[in-house]
Amino acid sequence: MFKGRARDRDLGTGRMLGYAVGHFFNDLCASMWFTYLMIYLENVIQMHSYKAGMLMLIGQISHLALIPELSSVESSRTSMNSFRYGFAVLANLVVFVFMYVFLNRSDVNDEIGPSDLIHFRNMGFIVVGLGLFMDTVFYSTTREPKGGRRLSRLNSISSDTSHLARMTWRDWFSQTPFYQVGLLYTFSRLFINVSQVYFPFYITLHLGLPKESVAYLPMLSYLFSLAVSICLSFKYINKKLNRKESGAFVYGAMSLMDKLTNGIAYQVIELLNPNCDPKTSHECGNFYRNIMVFVPGACVVLIVLVLLTFNAAQVGIRRREARSNIGEFDRQQLITE
Repeated sequence: MFKGRARDRDLGTGRMLGYAVGHFFNDLCASMWFTYLMIYLENVIQMHSYKAGMLMLIGQISHLALIPELSSVESSRTSMNSFRYGFAVLANLVVFVFMYVFLNRSDVNDEIGPSDLIHFRNMGFIVVGLGLFMDTVFYSTTREPKGGRRLSRLNSISSDTSHLARMTWRDWFSQTPFYQVGLLYTFSRLFINVSQVYFPFYITLHLGLPKESVAYLPMLSYLFSLAVSICLSFKYINKKLNRKESGAFVYGAMSLMDKLTNGIAYQVIELLNPNCDPKTSHECGNFYRNIMVFVPGACVVLIVLVLLTFNAAQVGIRRREARSNIGEFDRQQLITE
């Protein structure tokens, strides 16, 4: 009976694509945020560095936690993740291509400054317009099923022969791999985001490249990192988290840890910013060179240290305890609810 109900909840391609575009607006904003916000604040509107760092504390919200509620079929969840990631790639490419077109057509000067305000404004209009359209598609095609959590609970307790127990969000706090995965995710995001935020400063102030390079060089870097991430994707952990009823809590906890750590890192970096004039001093270029080297390098070292003690097979595993043996009366009560 449970298998039949699970198959009935499988999703068609249209609904999965509708879900996938739900994060497109966020991905567009994130690409603008992490790649161009800092250089816009400091070079275009000439905001003080510590204020710019404070604004970077503001985060985005992930909707990956919705996946376990939309479908109980593993193949559907995998497809939704793939479609969602594909649209995330598309969102980043859209931002990079439009920024290249705008900056390449500007003949005022070779450095990003107040004269480029119109280009960032136009880019903002494109992001908001395209993002709102995709959000409309998402909300018109995606419906969160009622009783999704109840179905997940029924599936978890129906396997009497299983040696594993259903995990609640509280159980994760007693799991060492939960903290290890959190550290791996946080340091990985810190590596990526710091590199993305300060890359435009590095290539313009230290390397002295023209301003259109802040569009095509990040795009090339993104494409190469995308190719590597596809080869090294951590499918096992993603599979384990998607199969847990408490997956929403896990996604939320990882996202919170990521946003707080990144925000604090930006604030500290900007407090250390020498605020020098790049036209008269090489100190600015050297500062961003050091940021691009030492911060990501430290993240790599920390990731390796965590991996040395990490056991992926234990992620989301909790042995069945006596209190998890639910009687036939309780099981029947769940079915009739």
